[in-house]
Amino acid sequence: MNKEGVVIAFDFGLKRIGCAVGQKLTGTASPIGTIKNNKKDVDWNKINLWLDEWQPQAIIVGVTQQADGSASPIENEIKKFIRNLREKKIPIHVIDEENSSIEAKRIIKAKRQAGVIKKQKKEIIDSISAAIIAERWLNKSKVNVMYNDSMDESKLQLNEKDELCHLLTLKNLDKTAIEKMLDQAQKYISSNIISDEEKDFFQNLTIANLFFEPSTRTRGSFEIAAKYLGCNVINIDVENSSKKKGETLLDSVKTIQSLGASALIVRHGEKGSLKLITEEIGEHCVVINAGEANISHPTQGLLDLLTIRQEKKSFENLVVTIIGDLSHSRVAQSTAQGLTTMGVKEIRLVSPTQFSLDENISPVCRSINNVDEGIINADVVMALRIQHERINATEEEYTTQNYFEEFGLTHKRMKLASPDAIIMHPGPMNRNVEIESSLADSPKSVILKQVANGVAVRMTVIDQLLKIRFKS
Repeated sequence: MNKEGVVIAFDFGLKRIGCAVGQKLTGTASPIGTIKNNKKDVDWNKINLWLDEWQPQAIIVGVTQQADGSASPIENEIKKFIRNLREKKIPIHVIDEENSSIEAKRIIKAKRQAGVIKKQKKEIIDSISAAIIAERWLNKSKVNVMYNDSMDESKLQLNEKDELCHLLTLKNLDKTAIEKMLDQAQKYISSNIISDEEKDFFQNLTIANLFFEPSTRTRGSFEIAAKYLGCNVINIDVENSSKKKGETLLDSVKTIQSLGASALIVRHGEKGSLKLITEEIGEHCVVINAGEANISHPTQGLLDLLTIRQEKKSFENLVVTIIGDLSHSRVAQSTAQGLTTMGVKEIRLVSPTQFSLDENISPVCRSINNVDEGIINADVVMALRIQHERINATEEEYTTQNYFEEFGLTHKRMKLASPDAIIMHPGPMNRNVEIESSLADSPKSVILKQVANGVAVRMTVIDQLLKIRFKS
């Protein structure tokens, strides 16, 4: 087999793990073997031999998905298996095996009837099942992707006890973890006095800010938050760093971690950059996402949740409208993910067609292209900045005046919302483009409260993650 575009697939079972090798060019796969699976002794020597021999570009793991959506009885074994595979630095895709073993039994039965094979060994079933899983993935047919580990940061941010040890995304973060952070942030708002014991703990820790994109609010509030706690803070000047000399992202973060950074706060414009960094240095250093491409900005999402809870007391039955450049907004993604977890009634995602999201964030999200329809009876209305720096020339059909006329948030439009609706904006604002200037300064606006809440939220994130890492 030509090793160009090779993948290896595993059928992860309770007693055995079947293995097969497939090729993207042909879309076919062949079984190569089976190993025993027990809690004490998975044959990693055999797995490593297969990986060394075939040099796969991707690893596919087929697991059984429970019909009721509950965790698999071998969930912990699956997690451990995938954690070990991550060390190979090969993209991993976890998919539902969807009765591949039943299909494998049918294939073997047909071969027995044809006289091709004489006995039906269980080991053969597992390896053929792995080949079926590989071919399904290669041909994108009958595949229920449970997650792509190559981009799934939600599991990478948890330790073996399922505690949050990094903050990479709000996606799939459970409600209890979010509530714990919101509660602690609210306490910091009431009083940010740090005990002597905590000062002694934090004064030995160093926070490094590494921003590859411009930032005022996020970088400033992270620095203030860390200094309130008593941490040492260093700000890396990316524009004049070794990046200019050709140093790679991973070499940069490894260097900073080696200098003694306890936590690295990173903003980067490339998708997958935070996962890459966490995989490289996450065992030695806390990683906090301060904004990743157009896919996530978890601390902004948390401060938005805190602001809404302060104003509305509860998330239940709330209708939240987010208006603007959704397709380029990391804020919209994180805030909508957090709001879904906290149980809002509906999230209306309002934008021009070319700025709509390609996929639905959650079941409570609804895409709308008419701003008036989106604002009717809304309890919370958030305007987003038009992100010219991320927009292709072909997308940018709107002049600022046209956008304001069709999608700008105005006093007149806010009359359609609930009488006690609040107005939010993650900043920086383009006044009289996304929002009418006087409306941004009106009593309904909580925009400056969002900024203030950012410090308390980031104090909480730094506090909780550093204590899990260095006090546990």
